[in-house]
Amino acid sequence: MDKIEKKEVGTQSLFPPNPVAFWLGLLIFLVGLVIIAVVPVPFKWLGAVIAILGILVVLF
Repeated sequence: MDKIEKKEVGTQSLFPPNPVAFWLGLLIFLVGLVIIAVVPVPFKWLGAVIAILGILVVLF
């Protein structure tokens, strides 16, 4: 039983249960990177926050 439970947890982490949330989070992350690259220095933290939010959407 333990091996089966561990295997299920592993597949869930490798393949997100919701692909829409995965791609949405990836898109948000890329938008955050673009903001970091484009905007002037005082506003780069905003891009970093958006990128972090994108990562969180992918993970959860």
